[in-house]
Amino acid sequence: MSDGRNKGFTMIQFCTRCLKIGIISDTASNCTVGGCEQTCTDLKDGGYVCHSIRGFRISPNNPKICNDIDECAEFTHNCSQLCTNLNGTHACSCREGFVAEINGVCRLEQGAITLIYSDSPEIRAFNLTSHTAKYVIKGDNIESLDYEPVSGIVYWTDSYGKTIKRSYLPGSPERANVTMGYAQNLDIESHAKPTGMAVDWAGLNLYWSETDRTGNKPRGSILVSTLDGRYRHSIITTGLEVPTSVVVDPDHGYMFWIDIGSIPKIETSWMDGSKRRILVSDAISQPTGLSIDFTMEHTIYWVDVKLNKIEMMREDGTRRTLVAYGNYLKHPLSLDVFESSIYWVTRDSGEIYSMDKFGRGVPVKLPGEFANPSSIKDKWYNTSSMSLCQRDTPCSHLCLIVPGGYKCVCPDNKLLYL
Repeated sequence: MSDGRNKGFTMIQFCTRCLKIGIISDTASNCTVGGCEQTCTDLKDGGYVCHSIRGFRISPNNPKICNDIDECAEFTHNCSQLCTNLNGTHACSCREGFVAEINGVCRLEQGAITLIYSDSPEIRAFNLTSHTAKYVIKGDNIESLDYEPVSGIVYWTDSYGKTIKRSYLPGSPERANVTMGYAQNLDIESHAKPTGMAVDWAGLNLYWSETDRTGNKPRGSILVSTLDGRYRHSIITTGLEVPTSVVVDPDHGYMFWIDIGSIPKIETSWMDGSKRRILVSDAISQPTGLSIDFTMEHTIYWVDVKLNKIEMMREDGTRRTLVAYGNYLKHPLSLDVFESSIYWVTRDSGEIYSMDKFGRGVPVKLPGEFANPSSIKDKWYNTSSMSLCQRDTPCSHLCLIVPGGYKCVCPDNKLLYL
């Protein structure tokens, strides 16, 4: 008998049968004396094979030993929010303000979920409990939007006027009796068209991307200002062509954006524009929407409108996972994530769909008539984050959150004196 190994196989009984590594072969051996840590199967022609039970896998270093699988690290846990790895299993739990249902899904403890979405020249609010939508803000050529939860203000890009506007959301604490919001222009007009935007609710800053098509080749940039549009500062000005979406994570100090130029990619940097690097550049074609699931370890989700894909990954770019793929997604244009669901806007049919955020089940169309939705956000945010920028107000103009602290920067036409 030969016990030589060749390319991941163990040779048994003079090479008349090949089995994958993990087989312990000996004509005198069986499971009784094999020494498998968990389960074992005797082979008909002699020898045995070790197996692992659910929650474990055979060690690559010793086919008799079983190692615990960290489901929390591998996106195989299906927990709505928090996951704790245990020996051979894992446990799900919910963050403060949420309660666990029988199926383990975390639901908002109080209040109804409201989706805010742009619908042609209007901004509407959709109540997911009553399945009713109402027209809340009148705008013009709304391309993207975001929500500032502390003051209850919606911000949006006006692609026709090439500017950014904002309005109180009717029913917010500061405007409880107001039924309609009206636009305030932040007066940041330029020759470039604003495309994506994100509100830093902890540092109280506004981030946006824009594309200048006046030259032979599109030139993209990412800028930041205070929430009222003052102290405009350019943070990404090179190596960017057509940015379509930008999101920020004030809890960790990171920014993420999409570029669908000649080389489509997803990039990240600190929120001051430093430490820039590419996270995704392969197997993407036309990514158009980004979202951060703050309740599930700040997981990044994105849609690819051309490939009909929804994917997710960790903030460092690891654990890239396909969530959903196929024509049934109807070319997702933008998305947001809340509780255990993804919500996205379709490009061609102009509809809004939801689906389990791990890709289980089938998409469900939200009831209602939608004219031309292009951007969607859920109204709930964790507003408990308090940055050094809010506590100490150390900077004369702009205070930008970075990992572990902050950085003072000046508007584009001023210099910083230390």
